[in-house]
Amino acid sequence: DGSATEKIHFMFSKMLSLFSETPSLVSVIFSEEVFINDEVLKSSIIEVVNLHAHTLEKIISEGQNENIIRTDIDAKNLALIAMGSFRLLVKKWELNNRNFNLDIEGKSLTQIVIKILSH
Repeated sequence: DGSATEKIHFMFSKMLSLFSETPSLVSVIFSEEVFINDEVLKSSIIEVVNLHAHTLEKIISEGQNENIIRTDIDAKNLALIAMGSFRLLVKKWELNNRNFNLDIEGKSLTQIVIKILSH
């Protein structure tokens, strides 16, 4: 089961591993502007992004109910902050020709995000 922060850590770790092992996924998932005119692909990417956002919001809400995650900012905005930070790190990794260890930088970012989210 685990606490909200453990779930967030697990979720981000899994995504970081996936991107590290399959870098081409970054281009597909984070290049939605390429698919803007293809409604089928666009809706598939939106579905994935919304699923992750919803999952993270749910975890954050659980943490707020358990008084682990701060309650002065709503779960939707906290999820947006977390996901935006994560997305920027992954895009930076991709744009810099993967010249840093995404797992190491991602774990560091995850710890910082959890610190920001926590009480």
